[in-house]
Amino acid sequence: MSPSSYYAWRNRPPSQREMANRELKVRIREVFEESGQTYGSPRIYQILRKLGLLCSQKRVVRLMRGAGLRAKQARRFRNPHAHRRARPAPTRRVHSQASQPPPHAHGQHAAPATDATPPVTAPRQ
Repeated sequence: MSPSSYYAWRNRPPSQREMANRELKVRIREVFEESGQTYGSPRIYQILRKLGLLCSQKRVVRLMRGAGLRAKQARRFRNPHAHRRARPAPTRRVHSQASQPPPHAHGQHAAPATDATPPVTAPRQ
């Protein structure tokens, strides 16, 4: 590229499209900030259309990417206690089984009791 072409390009005034893009970027940033940075390009495009600014959605996407605007994704509420929900009542047992206590209640299958004191050993010589 010749130096004269470079300086001619550098000193040229901005085109109509570039000026329109600058204005559109300002409007996009305003809508984006008003939304709390949660609106993405489809919603911003719809709002711009309602405001009377005509442009394509792809143009809004391109300008948002160029400006570094990316919507925050809203987190869904998840109940931290969902696993503790009441379970359905167990089905009814047969009469003969229901009259007996559960096996763990009175030592039938209970763990043997142990002594917590350490065993006494003969002293070493």
